[in-house]
Amino acid sequence: MGLITTASVLVRFPFYQFERLIHSRAINDIELPSDPIFIIGHWRSGTTHLHNLFSQDPQFGSINFLQTALPWDFIGQVRLSKKILSRSLPENRGMDNVKLTIDTPQEEEMALGNMGPLCYYYCYYFPQEIENHFDRAVLLEGISADDLKRFENNFRYLLKKLTLFHGLNKRLLLKNPANTGRICWLLQLYPNAKFIHIHRNSYSVFSSTLKHYQK
Repeated sequence: MGLITTASVLVRFPFYQFERLIHSRAINDIELPSDPIFIIGHWRSGTTHLHNLFSQDPQFGSINFLQTALPWDFIGQVRLSKKILSRSLPENRGMDNVKLTIDTPQEEEMALGNMGPLCYYYCYYFPQEIENHFDRAVLLEGISADDLKRFENNFRYLLKKLTLFHGLNKRLLLKNPANTGRICWLLQLYPNAKFIHIHRNSYSVFSSTLKHYQK
């Protein structure tokens, strides 16, 4: 697995450098037309279904599976990457049979995990460190000022890039349960952001979470 990961990084590196050379100035100069709308709520509460429904509205722009997998270089190699990743994707998510495609709306948390060291989903790789990753990535506690600044820069860069991709006529609609613990931080970045909070019976959430981790 280590060799495959290293090889994939080396193959993508020229595409990343090319995209950075061609598009970085345009991305950095982008101004979001409106502060984003964030769908929040505990995991297994229905955030994915709500996100899929809202994303059907053409006034919104979201991040898809391909863009979360290739956050640094999804503008420059979309066609090639689509063919490669589409072949490796299952038809449904293993834990709940929700349909999964390369164009399915996803959580920007996955993209952030591919851009830097702060990401809640690292807990899946290191389950014994789940509390540490939760505190660092969701509560933003126990991290250095430099790490927080890097996280902020990556977040802003990703949203600017998505705006460039979708166009200035679309407002970003993002779904990420981890953002439920970052509302104050997000409002510092985007004071006019809107939040949609979905909730579900806590017993059902607990039962669904157990099933999720077993799967």
